[in-house]
Amino acid sequence: MAPGNFPPEVENVLQMVSPDHVHMEQYMDFLRNRMFRQTLLCHREVSRNASLRPEQLASFFLASPARSTATVPNEPERFETPDGIALTINDPLCKAALSFLGEQWPNPVAFSTLKATARSRVNAQGAHDRRTATEDTEALGQFLLACYASASNKLIEFRVHRPPFVPEISERPVASPFARLQAASGNTVTNMLHRSVGLDPFGRQVVPRLDGQHDRNALLMGLVEAVEAGELTAEHEGMPVQDVQVLKAALDENLDQKLQELARLALLIG
Repeated sequence: MAPGNFPPEVENVLQMVSPDHVHMEQYMDFLRNRMFRQTLLCHREVSRNASLRPEQLASFFLASPARSTATVPNEPERFETPDGIALTINDPLCKAALSFLGEQWPNPVAFSTLKATARSRVNAQGAHDRRTATEDTEALGQFLLACYASASNKLIEFRVHRPPFVPEISERPVASPFARLQAASGNTVTNMLHRSVGLDPFGRQVVPRLDGQHDRNALLMGLVEAVEAGELTAEHEGMPVQDVQVLKAALDENLDQKLQELARLALLIG
């Protein structure tokens, strides 16, 4: 919905040929070859407000996969997402905020928590300034809106609620029923953020077993049985593992890593 995402010459033409916002968005659909249009329909008496203001983020949760590529105090900092989207930030408050979101990913953070944490980190670094709380809201909100406008939800995600996944590994982990069903028949599953996630052979064996009925030991024994049945291959230094104790130790270590990975992929709900 933001024509400013196009080059200036394209934006100028769009402004000239579009008599209203409906035509503007239609022409942008043509330019982007948008195959699926999402339209919000309102009653005639509802006043449409398309303006985006920083203070409107107060009720939102934010998330970002961007990570810092290098941290140098008092210097511009470069952040990059797994998709290769990059940006360089100079403002200390915004740097601290994006760093915190990267640490929490994929967990969403309330705007108030994000602002308070970022301000605390800036102050701890000795980079005090004279911004008030209202000015912090303005500066951080403008930054987050600009990030979203430039790269949609690939750089920053806005949510009005917390997605129903858990970041911790419970005693009896639970993956979503739909993901368990998908993993039983393919290597692509859907996470709790409605995104497709690829699984390796080990992950395909683990996910269907995460039904809340198996503790860690039961999961491990199930994986041992999968290897013995030829459903899963276990190798050490390029050779199949024959010794049961060596096999258990290898699977035990891999299981820890896989559960952490599944949590980061927003596949666990309990």
